Amino acid sequence: MDVLVALGTSAAYFYSLYESLKTIGDPTYMPHLYFETSAILITLILFGKYLEKKALTIKQ
Repeated sequence: MDVLVALGTSAAYFYSLYESLKTIGDPTYMPHLYFETSAILITLILFGKYLEKKALTIKQ
């Protein structure tokens, strides 16, 4: 599961990086950027793991 999350968020980040660099050559180009999507996904995954660890320590 971690590999799939890392692959998906990396793809979104590097695609956005490519699109933002593409605007250097053509300032009229309107890119579709997904930087916030990859950041939110990583944040939610880490928060979920934190809650899971917290729940396991409370349960014991």
